[in-house]
Amino acid sequence: MPLSICFAVAVLSAVHAAEVSNSEPGVAWYGSWDVALVEAERSQRPIMLEFARVSCQGVSGVFCPGYTITEEREFTPEFIEATRNFVCVRLDAYENEETMAMVKRLNEGELLNTAFAVFAPDGETKLTKQSRSMRFAFDVRSVPKGLMEIARQYPGVTMKEPAHTPDFSSLREAVNASACDERPLVIAWASDSEQQTKLEQALRPLAWRNGIVGRFHWDFATSAEIRELIQDAPVADRGVIVVQSEPFGRNATVIGTIDVEQPLADQCISLLLALKAFDSSFAKLPYKEHVELGKNLGVEWEEAIKMGERPMDDKSRRRNRRSEEPDRGDRRSRGADRP
Repeated sequence: MPLSICFAVAVLSAVHAAEVSNSEPGVAWYGSWDVALVEAERSQRPIMLEFARVSCQGVSGVFCPGYTITEEREFTPEFIEATRNFVCVRLDAYENEETMAMVKRLNEGELLNTAFAVFAPDGETKLTKQSRSMRFAFDVRSVPKGLMEIARQYPGVTMKEPAHTPDFSSLREAVNASACDERPLVIAWASDSEQQTKLEQALRPLAWRNGIVGRFHWDFATSAEIRELIQDAPVADRGVIVVQSEPFGRNATVIGTIDVEQPLADQCISLLLALKAFDSSFAKLPYKEHVELGKNLGVEWEEAIKMGERPMDDKSRRRNRRSEEPDRGDRRSRGADRP
């Protein structure tokens, strides 16, 4: 069979795999500020920054309720499409001193579970108001409209290479965030920094391909991290695997592998088949039941910053939210990045 025909068949197979998946594309998040800033400066695209807490009442695998993007009524396909013009980065507010300080700066000195702002490509110049919610950050009623206005001011530059492959600060964060977002996680590793750089560059076309982008999280890990958190990972100096986090995001199991030496279409098929396997097997309870089950099972997520829960009961939380915003609109009951 001619090569062109083989490629066409592979692409059609990948499209079919995407159609049978229950997963909807979401925001293509970076989980590392340093990596996101490098990409923003390289592409001259603005940065959409969100802070969220990836545990609640000590239980992992769930975002602490507040004003996370996926709780907002503006979380629509139009919003997702608008975010493709940005370098989107979401950080755990309680993971280290640096991110905690950034949250405080965005919340006028107060450490809260959520914060949102849009920055110029330099990572310093704010293009919106800082706020706990993206809806409070814009001067226009429509968040997608506000994002597109900024995108027109900062159109970016045409690059020969796709954007940097998304990455997290640690595999521990990546596995937990994947449980929160109910997404598969692609993990890559290599024996040295030079090989890892080559692996990252090789994965760029795959990470940003239509049908793939926004459906997976990505992380470049060390062998030690993989041995600790992915017990059935293959023993090799270099590789790319797709894993499924357990619902509380404490560890993960392998559901697929990627061979970067294969044609891009074949890589897409491998990813989408892993996505189909994920959709058919991953199950997580709604927020309240998830937290209750986690407590009963003794799940404990140790945050780097020991802040504990805010000292107010649920009624006080709801009262405070209503005082900040009269109409909250519909809330999403599922994990992050699911419209």
